[in-house]
Amino acid sequence: MQSISNQIVTKIKKNGRGKIIFTNDFSLLGTEFVIRQTLSRLCKEGLILRLSAGIYIYPKISKLVGIVYPSVEEVVKQIAKHEKSRIVPTGYTRLIKSVYQRRCLCVLFF
Repeated sequence: MQSISNQIVTKIKKNGRGKIIFTNDFSLLGTEFVIRQTLSRLCKEGLILRLSAGIYIYPKISKLVGIVYPSVEEVVKQIAKHEKSRIVPTGYTRLIKSVYQRRCLCVLFF
């Protein structure tokens, strides 16, 4: 039987680089305290990076630029998926998307 720490590392590496990790992804492996402590230790070792409270990433590494962070949009989509939520653009974002959609429709019809 592997230790909880080894099980967490194995699961992180199995999912691959560039994946966003949530603390409750490991809820079946142990208590919340142990999982948080293990993830904190993995951050200090440099295996994963902390994006926010309870949100980590197993980063992609580029030979040219080093660590490649996910875009804000990717992070938001993953959080929404994890929380089973829907993202509804408002304000400026909604305006830009509607203008872009109209331009696409005009190009298709003309």
